[in-house]
Amino acid sequence: METNSSIEILVADSDQQMLQLFELVLEREGYQCSFAADSKTVLSVFQTKSIDLLVLDWFLYWEESEAFAEILPIFQRIGVVMCTPRFQLSDDSDDIIPDFVDRTVVIPFEIKHFLNTIQSVLEQYGKRVLG
Repeated sequence: METNSSIEILVADSDQQMLQLFELVLEREGYQCSFAADSKTVLSVFQTKSIDLLVLDWFLYWEESEAFAEILPIFQRIGVVMCTPRFQLSDDSDDIIPDFVDRTVVIPFEIKHFLNTIQSVLEQYGKRVLG
């Protein structure tokens, strides 16, 4: 039986409970996952693994935006889904969501919507996803 195990996802979030939730949801779907709680770990993972998609927490990105700016070119080659709290999105969302982000998911989210977003972005980058 085919699985999604050839797809490598990196989840970057400083909230340990969110990392556990992402681990449960994504690994249940068969994805290979790495997890990072800071920009240093994100860079380290990118240096050692071939990542297909980054799930990035809005707060972590803005808290460490200078560090993330150094690895920005990597984000141009992979899919990026940014998770953001509802209050961060407004009419001027273009100012707070970086250009390299393919899609946003508002927290709290429905798991099915989150997985559909992941699948859509992966397919946009030419990855075959089993659903």
